[in-house]
Amino acid sequence: GDEFGRRSVLNAINTVVARFPEELLSRTFASVIAVPLVARLSQEDDQTTHKMLQLSIKDLFVKINPSARQRALDVMLAWADGSSAVLKRSLAEAIGFLVEESKAKCIALDVAVSTLHKLLPADELSRDVLKEEDDYQLAWRQTYAVCRALERVVETVEPSQLDSLLDTPHGPALRGLWRYVTLEALPTHFHPWVRLCCLRLLFAFVSKVKLPSPEAARKSLLQAPPADPKGRMLPRVLLRHCVDLIKNPILEDHPSICGPLTKMLLELQLMVLENPWLAGRGEADAAPTATTE
Repeated sequence: GDEFGRRSVLNAINTVVARFPEELLSRTFASVIAVPLVARLSQEDDQTTHKMLQLSIKDLFVKINPSARQRALDVMLAWADGSSAVLKRSLAEAIGFLVEESKAKCIALDVAVSTLHKLLPADELSRDVLKEEDDYQLAWRQTYAVCRALERVVETVEPSQLDSLLDTPHGPALRGLWRYVTLEALPTHFHPWVRLCCLRLLFAFVSKVKLPSPEAARKSLLQAPPADPKGRMLPRVLLRHCVDLIKNPILEDHPSICGPLTKMLLELQLMVLENPWLAGRGEADAAPTATTE
């Protein structure tokens, strides 16, 4: 099949990256090789070839010098402002695995967060608003690419590193991503893969977080996003969403959600039992009561 030809090309590129000196790669070949490889990411449907593609990109970005790396990134980051959904998905995926190369500093955390927020599609939570099947596929795939990249970010960095962005110019972007994941995508997104990804990334966060004092927690990502009308702490919000998800028929059709959901519930319950202040009420967090006209 065609995938064997693509693998042969990638093997040749890997040979060039491995054997050419860094100076020559950085001066002549960095952008010429890196940009087309990244652009191909979201179009490659063969799993083996896709993995080879990721490894080729990472190896190249690690080897070239910071100036050449930035030139390639500048071209890629401009895709976030373009109209191509294919390039946007490719950029989101690349951000996710380039952040993992933290020692090489392939991409700055603040740039990664701000770009992922820019890549998040708007107005696609309900399938009802998506009239064509192509719109449906494009919408959820781009959202999934952003959430998967954010999952890799959360798995790679410490929660304190994310918290440190909150009082910077990149804070609104991080809050926007956090709000989307916790208050919109996890409880209401129409595609199970997006919900599953949100569960995994939020579990990665809560399982690593070192609990500060209540005062400090309210200035961190442990505080539910500002859009939460009840001012609750994040563990309480997630507990409510997890309980609601248990009742959702989506579990019958997609049992793969059950494992991560169970892990999340256990982790949250343990956090709240050891730190009761995390379950503190906001202005009102009681179950809705019946009213009469």
